[in-house]
Amino acid sequence: MGQSVVVENRPGANTIVANELVAHAAPDGHTLLFAIDIGFTVNPHLYAKLPYDPVKDFAPITADHELATLLAPRRRCPRTTSPS
Repeated sequence: MGQSVVVENRPGANTIVANELVAHAAPDGHTLLFAIDIGFTVNPHLYAKLPYDPVKDFAPITADHELATLLAPRRRCPRTTSPS
């Protein structure tokens, strides 16, 4: 990159704090968001109003990795498979 990089962690509010900061930053390419998908896939369904638009305010550059998910019941749960 040829320049210094500052990492500013902004945890909180289910990723809304960091997402809002980046969504309203100057569009000069100097502010990047490294985030999990919850702020774009789940938050719009959990919150009636977000301070950012997950589709219009961001331009994905690359996928860094895939996050594996798991559906696991309690050990003594009688269900052992998921309904099809």
